[in-house]
Amino acid sequence: MIRLFAASYPYDYPEPETICVAVRKGFRVMEAPVVMRERSTGRSSIRPFHAGYYLLKVTLAILVANIKKV
Repeated sequence: MIRLFAASYPYDYPEPETICVAVRKGFRVMEAPVVMRERSTGRSSIRPFHAGYYLLKVTLAILVANIKKV
Protein backbone atom coordinates (compact mmCIF):
# COMPACT_ATOMS: atom_id res chain seq x y z
CA MET A 1 0.00 0.00 0.00
CA ILE A 2 2.91 2.34 0.63
CA ARG A 3 3.98 1.97 -3.01
CA LEU A 4 0.44 2.76 -4.14
CA PHE A 5 0.30 6.10 -2.34
CA ALA A 6 4.00 7.03 -2.25
CA ALA A 7 4.08 8.14 -5.88
CA SER A 8 1.11 10.48 -5.60
CA TYR A 9 -0.42 11.44 -2.28
CA PRO A 10 -1.72 15.03 -2.18
CA TYR A 11 -1.27 16.83 1.12
CA ASP A 12 -5.03 17.09 1.56
CA TYR A 13 -5.86 13.54 0.45
CA PRO A 14 -9.08 12.78 2.30
CA GLU A 15 -9.55 9.42 3.99
CA PRO A 16 -12.69 8.49 2.02
CA GLU A 17 -10.77 8.76 -1.26
CA THR A 18 -7.90 6.76 0.17
CA ILE A 19 -10.27 3.99 1.25
CA CYS A 20 -11.94 3.86 -2.18
CA VAL A 21 -8.62 3.66 -4.00
CA ALA A 22 -7.29 0.97 -1.63
CA VAL A 23 -10.41 -1.18 -2.01
CA ARG A 24 -10.40 -0.77 -5.79
CA LYS A 25 -6.77 -1.92 -5.87
CA GLY A 26 -7.65 -5.07 -3.93
CA PHE A 27 -6.57 -4.14 -0.41
CA ARG A 28 -8.67 -5.24 2.52
CA VAL A 29 -9.87 -2.30 4.60
CA MET A 30 -11.01 -2.73 8.19
CA GLU A 31 -12.07 -0.41 10.96
CA ALA A 32 -10.31 -0.41 14.30
CA PRO A 33 -12.02 0.85 17.44
CA VAL A 34 -10.45 3.85 19.12
CA VAL A 35 -11.13 5.81 22.28
CA MET A 36 -12.00 9.42 21.54
CA ARG A 37 -11.31 12.07 24.14
CA GLU A 38 -12.48 15.63 24.37
CA ARG A 39 -10.05 18.16 22.94
CA SER A 40 -7.88 19.46 25.81
CA THR A 41 -6.87 22.75 24.15
CA GLY A 42 -7.40 24.69 20.99
CA ARG A 43 -10.30 24.40 18.61
CA SER A 44 -11.15 22.61 15.42
CA SER A 45 -9.98 24.14 12.17
CA ILE A 46 -13.09 22.81 10.44
CA ARG A 47 -15.67 25.56 10.00
CA PRO A 48 -19.16 25.18 8.48
CA PHE A 49 -18.09 26.50 5.05
CA HIS A 50 -15.00 24.29 5.02
CA ALA A 51 -17.04 21.25 6.04
CA GLY A 52 -19.41 21.83 3.11
CA TYR A 53 -16.50 22.37 0.73
CA TYR A 54 -14.81 19.19 1.98
CA LEU A 55 -18.01 17.17 1.54
CA LEU A 56 -18.46 18.42 -2.02
CA LYS A 57 -14.79 17.89 -2.88
CA VAL A 58 -14.71 14.33 -1.54
CA THR A 59 -17.97 13.41 -3.25
CA LEU A 60 -16.78 14.73 -6.60
CA ALA A 61 -13.36 13.11 -6.22
CA ILE A 62 -14.91 9.71 -5.53
CA LEU A 63 -17.31 10.06 -8.46
CA VAL A 64 -14.49 11.06 -10.82
CA ALA A 65 -12.28 8.24 -9.53
CA ASN A 66 -15.07 5.74 -10.18
CA ILE A 67 -15.48 7.05 -13.72
CA LYS A 68 -11.71 6.93 -14.34
CA LYS A 69 -11.34 3.55 -12.59
CA VAL A 70 -8.15 4.66 -10.83
